[in-house]
Amino acid sequence: MDLDTFERWMDERQGYDVKTILAYLRTIKQFIKWVEEEREIDFTGPETITAGLIRDYRTYLAIISKKEPATINKALQVIRIYSRWGVEEGAIKTNTALRVQYIEEPLLAPKSLPEDYVDVLRDAMKSESLKKRVLIEIGLGAGLRVSEVTNLRISDLKLKKRGGEIRVRVGKGFKYRTVPMAPDLVELLQEYLHGRTDKDGYVFLAQNTDHKMSTRAVQKMVENLRDKLGFYFTYHTLRHTYCADLLNSGMKITDVAIVAGHLKKNGMPNIATTARYVMSNQYELAKAVRKMARWRQKRAGQNKGDEEI
Repeated sequence: MDLDTFERWMDERQGYDVKTILAYLRTIKQFIKWVEEEREIDFTGPETITAGLIRDYRTYLAIISKKEPATINKALQVIRIYSRWGVEEGAIKTNTALRVQYIEEPLLAPKSLPEDYVDVLRDAMKSESLKKRVLIEIGLGAGLRVSEVTNLRISDLKLKKRGGEIRVRVGKGFKYRTVPMAPDLVELLQEYLHGRTDKDGYVFLAQNTDHKMSTRAVQKMVENLRDKLGFYFTYHTLRHTYCADLLNSGMKITDVAIVAGHLKKNGMPNIATTARYVMSNQYELAKAVRKMARWRQKRAGQNKGDEEI
C-alpha cells in the first residue's frame, strides 16, 4: 500500500486541507525512515506497524531527538490515522496504534500576546503601511487564520458605521462562519479599500499585481516585525490573542467558539477546543512565579525586621 493511496484517502474520504495532508505525509515518512534505518525493518505498509515499534519510536523522539511532547503526540496521532486507513482498506484488522498512549503534558492556553506586547505592536504599526496595519488588526480584531486572510475577498466584507461582518467562506476543515467586527476595524478597512472598484477582488493583493497576497508574504511581514520589536510571535498568535481577549472580556465560551470557527462537523460549538483559552499560558505561569519570589523576599525582610526588634 503506497503513500499516494493514503494521500487520496485523506483528501477524498477525510476532507483534510492540503497543508494538513502535506504535514501528515511528512510525519509518516519520517516514521518509515526511522523504521527502515534505525530498526532495519522493511516497511511494507500498515501491517509492519506494531505497538512495540511505536513505543520505541516514542522513546526515540523523546530521548534521542529531544522533541517536545506536543511534537511527539502529533507524530503518534498521524501514525494512528495511518493505521486507521490500513483498517479501512483491509490491510490490517485492528488499529494497534491506539494501544500506545500519548505523552501527558499540562494543558496550557495557546500562546497569546500579553496586553503590554499588544500595545507595543500597535504603536509600532503606526509607522508601517496601511496594508500592514490592516493585516495586523484583522488578526487581533477578527481572529482570522493566515490562509483565511489571504483568501478574503471584498465581497466577503459587510462594512457598516456601527460595525461589520467578515464572511469566512472556507475556514479550516471547510467550515463557514461569520465574524463580527468592531467599528474601529471597519473604519480601517474602509480607509484601506477606498478607491477599489473590483468589488469581488481579493482584499490583500500581492505587490503591483491583481493576484492575492501569499501566506508566505504575510508570514515574512510578521518575521520582520518581530525582529524589529524583539519578541516572538506568529500571525496565528494574533488569533490566539483574539480568542483569549474575547473570553477575558466576558464573552460566553459558546459564542467565542462560533466566531473562532471551533465547530464540530454537525455545526455545534466545539467547547473543548475553546476551553483551552481559559487556562493559564506559560507567560502567565512565569509571571506568577516571579510574583511569588517577590512575596518571599518581602516576607524575609519583614521577618528580619521582627528579629531585630
